[in-house]
Amino acid sequence: MSRRRPPATLADTAAAIACRAGLVATIVVGAVLLRDSTRAGRLDTAGVWDERSARSLFDKLGDAGRAAYVRFYERPLGDMLFPACYAAWLGGALWRACPPNRRLLAATPLVAAACDFVENVSVLALLGAYPAWDGSHARLALRFGPLASAGKWMCLAATAMLLL
Repeated sequence: MSRRRPPATLADTAAAIACRAGLVATIVVGAVLLRDSTRAGRLDTAGVWDERSARSLFDKLGDAGRAAYVRFYERPLGDMLFPACYAAWLGGALWRACPPNRRLLAATPLVAAACDFVENVSVLALLGAYPAWDGSHARLALRFGPLASAGKWMCLAATAMLLL
């Protein structure tokens, strides 16, 4: 005797589409980002960073490297798009994996993406103000950028644990 699945709701269908489209977009944008990453490193992949590590990296990059870093964020398939891609993919996957009474957990990748956007804006603010980080935008970026980075990685780790 076969068990029939209940009909899919609109939310379930949207989650399935977001999961598939997000996965494809994540692969495409991720491949472009990986190809164009600076060899010296990036703050957003460091996991934990502060003013000293940011200044050290920006010094090491030089003028041309810092300009390339800005382009890394600002171009159409740049790092400002990547969080939306993985949020759709992972959010859709969690929506489909979680029982209906725990679907709020599907928002975890959305929180990670929001933290990633704050992190990206913070890095751009620091790049724009370098080397003088005494202005209010740079001070805010130094305060919230590292926190956003930590939040992003914690939410992505929680997402991975939920999907396992």
